[in-house]
Amino acid sequence: MKVYWQARRRGQRLMLDADDGSEVVEVGAVRETPRGFDALAKTNTYDPGRAQRDFSTVEEAKDFVESFHPWDIFGGDWDLEVEPVARTAEGSETSSEDSAGTETPSDSGGPVEPAAQVQMEDEKTTKSGWQFWKKG
Repeated sequence: MKVYWQARRRGQRLMLDADDGSEVVEVGAVRETPRGFDALAKTNTYDPGRAQRDFSTVEEAKDFVESFHPWDIFGGDWDLEVEPVARTAEGSETSSEDSAGTETPSDSGGPVEPAAQVQMEDEKTTKSGWQFWKKG
């Protein structure tokens, strides 16, 4: 059995994977909100104490989820360790900072602009040649 974080669009999911790859189950989640990060550890019963809002960092939220050992509810007294590096949806690995949606510095030391945003700005200037914020 393996336990790992998988990066998603607005956060990360804690996944329990059987060794043979036959079954992958989500056992926890962390999502990014405007106020911080929300965390949830899955359970078979109603337990509001296993969910909490407004963590300041993704690492704090992930530690909260992992503290419950939510993989134990799926039948087993496993001594599992969560993989330290989050995986992307395709299965490759990424750092936890990148998957949480934070910007990483480029070689020049500044923040990296998302490729989609740069492409949109290029299309604005090349299609019409007019920029609405410039008069004249």
